[in-house]
Amino acid sequence: MLVSIGFSNYEELDYGFLMSRDNILIDSEPCLLVDGKYMPDGFPEDSCPFEKEGSISEFKVRCMSWDAMYFEFLYYANEVVQGKWQKKDAISLEIVKKHIRSDRQNELKEFFDRNRIM
Repeated sequence: MLVSIGFSNYEELDYGFLMSRDNILIDSEPCLLVDGKYMPDGFPEDSCPFEKEGSISEFKVRCMSWDAMYFEFLYYANEVVQGKWQKKDAISLEIVKKHIRSDRQNELKEFFDRNRIM
């Protein structure tokens, strides 16, 4: 589907894949259907709302929640010291954080710390 609307540069990763078109990057990872809800493995509930809230060309798509995107950054920060991040990643984190209350960020961090696999 993505190739048919101009996406290319497929790159398979250990968690999913990347594809790009112009200045758009698709960063995809599988969400599993568990008890009628889509969830990436190990993420908090409601990380991938059932409603197709986004679109690519005419195709309606499910998107990860702001909470889930923040949660992904917690994994990244656990793997790479934040001072060594690419500038675009630091900017993206700041955008995500603007959409999540600080108390919710703390809850997600606590959930991450309790459930992460060392």
